[in-house]
Amino acid sequence: MHGPQLGRRSELSLLCMAGEAESDFLNTHQEALTSFWNRVESHVTEWKSQYEWPRGVPRETALEKRRELERTIQRELEMQGFISEATFESVMQWGFGTNSGCPKQAIHRATSLSFRHLKQGQIAEAARELVKLSKIGISRAAKVLALSDQNQLGIYDSRSAHGLSDLVDSAGHRLILIPPGRRIVSDT
Repeated sequence: MHGPQLGRRSELSLLCMAGEAESDFLNTHQEALTSFWNRVESHVTEWKSQYEWPRGVPRETALEKRRELERTIQRELEMQGFISEATFESVMQWGFGTNSGCPKQAIHRATSLSFRHLKQGQIAEAARELVKLSKIGISRAAKVLALSDQNQLGIYDSRSAHGLSDLVDSAGHRLILIPPGRRIVSDT
């Protein structure tokens, strides 16, 4: 699903995720987060060792590609304040095996605005600027943002959110909504 409908669904995911400041979220859900971490902590090293993306690419090769994309994004943001069309499309190729088809000037404008928001700690606003682009949903926006600083940001897509689907509050409500995906049913 692409275009306006995907944009609205992505917007719903963003609105649900952006309702609380990070510190408020952590404080409010400390018990659920601690319980979840206690359940998964012993599995994290194993899961990380099995990482491959794109599928079939060896782990070290995949991680080096991510580091290369991160360095390029950081360099471009430092030098020009936006991401070039070539770099944006490299992220799309890495994440989805296809280009976005977005016009060069639209990419420059959206990434400029997006990373200004990100510098101010406004992650949802940063993602909103990117999902305004044609055919860019939350998973594509999240990949662009996350690859700019992998130590601080994570990829929010249907696969990662599905992996967190048993992170629930005391009433049994998911803390991380599942956005639209190609193979995973979303909450939005």
